[in-house]
Amino acid sequence: MKKTIRQFFPFFLFFQLLLFPFVNAQSSQDAEARAYFFAAEVAYDEGQYQKALDAIAKVEKMLGKGNAKLSSLRVQALYALKRYGEARREINRFYTFKASNSLSREMASIMLKVDDLIAAEARRKEIERVRLVELARQAEVNRLAEVKKEKERLILERTVKPVPEIRVSPEYPILAARSGIEGWVKVTLTVSKEGRVKYCEVLEEQPGLYFGEAACDAVNQWKYIPATLDGSNVEYRINALGFDFTLD
Repeated sequence: MKKTIRQFFPFFLFFQLLLFPFVNAQSSQDAEARAYFFAAEVAYDEGQYQKALDAIAKVEKMLGKGNAKLSSLRVQALYALKRYGEARREINRFYTFKASNSLSREMASIMLKVDDLIAAEARRKEIERVRLVELARQAEVNRLAEVKKEKERLILERTVKPVPEIRVSPEYPILAARSGIEGWVKVTLTVSKEGRVKYCEVLEEQPGLYFGEAACDAVNQWKYIPATLDGSNVEYRINALGFDFTLD
């Protein structure tokens, strides 16, 4: 047996010498990784969250893998930076590692907060999206209204207004006259292509219920020389026509 050991000892020593640089290098790399991990913890405690993330990345690159401690520290740094989407993805990654119960509970607590914040952000974005859609819709409505207004202005410039030929004065309402009530009324009307009043509507009257009907009854009997556009008869809307009712 001693003879066998003596026979193989040179070979054992040879392999030890070959492996020594690798083991030494590995030990040195592990020490450096631990140093970066401690640096990450210090940076986090000092509120330097991005610096902590950079240090964690270096540790994982050196080790070639992650672990629960590194992942939990990354989650906390991302949470502090309000990068909730990244934090949620890292939490999912955290649960692929073996971790203590206390660390798992801590991550579960952060996970609930992150989920609430992500949901709130989604609601805020939806509200903002709806607001922007409404602004765009209103802007389009305003644009179309301006286009319509401009078209009407151009048409109006080429339009010859209707001219009254026959006018009938409104009759003073009997009830208003007996009560000594005076007032006024404004109406809008549409003159047809034939020069007839085809529509009359009361815009304002003071006092109410007395003079509007009398004014429209009279206006409906009026006769106009029709309005023309480029030489052709057209309908024409008179927006405000006023009448005063006074007792002499």
